Amino acid sequence: MKRQVSASAKCPHYKCEERSEIFCRGPMDQTSIHLAFAIPMEKKLYMRDFCKSVDGCRNCVILKALEKSGR
Repeated sequence: MKRQVSASAKCPHYKCEERSEIFCRGPMDQTSIHLAFAIPMEKKLYMRDFCKSVDGCRNCVILKALEKSGR
């Protein structure tokens, strides 16, 4: 499946997405972490609540994990 980049994403860790996945910067250089959703609408809601909101991205599970790893 082709990956696309959302121009409206505000999170600095967001990289790209697919129909039911969001790819974010990983804990090491040249790595990615991704969230996979069973239901595409859930991905859309996650994007709205976390990736496309500066305030929301602070509560993202990926961002919290990266902060704990020191990235």
